[in-house]
Amino acid sequence: MAKQPKAISFQQRQHITPRGLGIIALIFLCFLAGWLVTQFNPVIVFGIVGITILVALLFASPYIGVLIYLIFEYARVPAMFPALQALQIGKLIVVPTLLMLLVHTSITKSHKLVFDKVFYLLIFWFGLAVISAPLSDSPGVWGALLDLSKWFIICFLIVNLLKSLPKFQCFVWLLLLLNLKLSQHQIRSYYSGFRGVSEQYRDFFIHQGVGAGSSSFFANATDFGLAMVVVAPLVLFLIPSVRSKFLKIFACGTFIAFIISILKSGSRGAALAMFAMAALFWFKSKNKLIVLVALVIFVASFWSIAPAAWQDRFLSAEDYESDATAMQRIELWKAGIRMFANHPIFGVGVDQYGYEFENGYRPQGYRGASAAHSIFIQAAAELGVGGITVLLLILFILFKRNRETRQIYKRANLQEKWIWNFSLALDLSLLGFIVGGAFLTVLYYPHLYMILSMIISLHYITKEKAENIANSASFKNDQKIDKNLPSGVFISPSD
Repeated sequence: MAKQPKAISFQQRQHITPRGLGIIALIFLCFLAGWLVTQFNPVIVFGIVGITILVALLFASPYIGVLIYLIFEYARVPAMFPALQALQIGKLIVVPTLLMLLVHTSITKSHKLVFDKVFYLLIFWFGLAVISAPLSDSPGVWGALLDLSKWFIICFLIVNLLKSLPKFQCFVWLLLLLNLKLSQHQIRSYYSGFRGVSEQYRDFFIHQGVGAGSSSFFANATDFGLAMVVVAPLVLFLIPSVRSKFLKIFACGTFIAFIISILKSGSRGAALAMFAMAALFWFKSKNKLIVLVALVIFVASFWSIAPAAWQDRFLSAEDYESDATAMQRIELWKAGIRMFANHPIFGVGVDQYGYEFENGYRPQGYRGASAAHSIFIQAAAELGVGGITVLLLILFILFKRNRETRQIYKRANLQEKWIWNFSLALDLSLLGFIVGGAFLTVLYYPHLYMILSMIISLHYITKEKAENIANSASFKNDQKIDKNLPSGVFISPSD
């Protein structure tokens, strides 16, 4: 009997797969981009190609957009390449990511958007900013309003895209790695600068501190110190959360780098925030005596080897009337209080403290900065009583959400150390932001919005895990065997 020819399946005859088509499209796009660069402005070409690739990635997974935005925000790519600043890359990432999230939500019915109560406060905050904008004389108020809306959208995106523990972990690792990049750059800049200046200027160099060296909100030494304060607790609680010894050692090294960066920034506000976090860490720790001894040894050891100029900077706070920096901040706070008294309902406009200070509130003979140097003064002066109230409510709700996360963790008897440890870490980060922010103008920097997003995201991840365990237990309890039925036949109470 003759053998029948073997049937050729469709899969065997198919030589081009979707992955192959994607590779072919990418190769074609690279050749096209190369040709377009020779014909048109390279910045425009790279912008169009980048947007095309971004849209393709976002269509596959909007979560990628959050990671890409994080890289551009903390790596400060536009600051390193000024030609890219005209492209407004941050907005080009945020808007398509939001659109793709909404598309995925409409297509995938199982994907539900999270809208926490804190988002209503953010909407109210934005509403206050919109109402106050036409009342401001500054032309820059509309740009500031647009930037504020960007932060609120980012909060919404992070909460709705970090909906599983692996995605949350990936986000945290990336955030810490990007901050480590900034930290090591600052430490290297500090020591290279210290060696580069003459001996007579070294005390001044130590006194002023060093930032991350970019033209962004990390450039200022005091602002950079607070940025390190916010991420230091995250990497500290990462040490007991991971199993790998290599990752534990890496986390320890990263934590030490962040502490060095805080101290080398020369920021008294950041140092005070660090001590406040240490006090909260001691209060929440189980071995209070061991933690207290370790903290005392660390502080005493560092103070004994710290340069005299560094010690003098922190001791000068005792006699604030002879401290020029302290007196400048007092004048700035007084000006902010006067702005609030003159505009108590809607304020002077979002991010317009500096403009108003220079055009009507600068004291005669004053020489110094024109920033509010306090998130609370800034909120009250720029958005009135509603602004400061919303800020205080947001901070209260975030601490409350973290406490609820731990309560859910206990009731559900969850075993993931990440959840418990990072709930505590975010408490410390939020406290550090509040204490440091009381002396710095960081209300519209990413710190608050990153902390807010991670707290709310972790809360809903924990809640979902607890609900899954409860549903699984309920399902097993409902599967009862009726003795009158044949063995193996299950019925539920509804039957």
